[in-house]
Amino acid sequence: MIKSALLLVTTIMCCSISNAQIHKGAKWLGGSVSFSSEVRKIDPSRVVNNNFYLNPAYGIAVKENQIVGGELELSYGKSKNDNGTIQLTSAEEYKVGAAAFKRWYKPLGKNFYLFGHLRAGASWSNRTINGTTPQNDQNKYQTIAATVSFYPGISYALTGKVHLESGFNNLASLQFSSTQFKYLENGRQIGNNDVTNRFSAGSNLSNQGWFFVGIRILFNETSAKKEN
Repeated sequence: MIKSALLLVTTIMCCSISNAQIHKGAKWLGGSVSFSSEVRKIDPSRVVNNNFYLNPAYGIAVKENQIVGGELELSYGKSKNDNGTIQLTSAEEYKVGAAAFKRWYKPLGKNFYLFGHLRAGASWSNRTINGTTPQNDQNKYQTIAATVSFYPGISYALTGKVHLESGFNNLASLQFSSTQFKYLENGRQIGNNDVTNRFSAGSNLSNQGWFFVGIRILFNETSAKKEN
């Protein structure tokens, strides 16, 4: 019964595609935001993670259903490890970045679009891990990174100018990074800086925390222009 219902819905969608297009010259403004909160219990301790991500962007339709533009990346994360009464460690991370992007839209019908988002950019991040030893030890990491990433998503046109979308940030990515490490006790650095260079390739398919919801606004776009 469920399979029959799904087949019926799919058939109706395929038969009712109206080929609504995003026309050349349209201005594209908006952003996406995501938040994740996780609590993991590993006896006798407990780990709490909270992450926030903001991604404003602006672009122009250089061709029908193709957007080129730039975007900013801002994120903040905080975590702590405790045993229920005493905090064992805590960590805090800030990240800022900028990138150029290109996005392709594929109309699916009923105001739905499938899209692919390719971006290339750079970022800077600062991560501090605080211990609770008598020395008030701190591990500090500063990272500069260059990243190329891709992710797919689904967009729904609430009107001809306002689109609601969702997807997975950085579903697939390539990255080169350089990280500088410092160790401090009572605010004083101990030893020399360590630098680590790294190249990585991966996927965030299993990282549910980076699922996002975003809003895009199209200017100079016909409100209800559709081609049959």
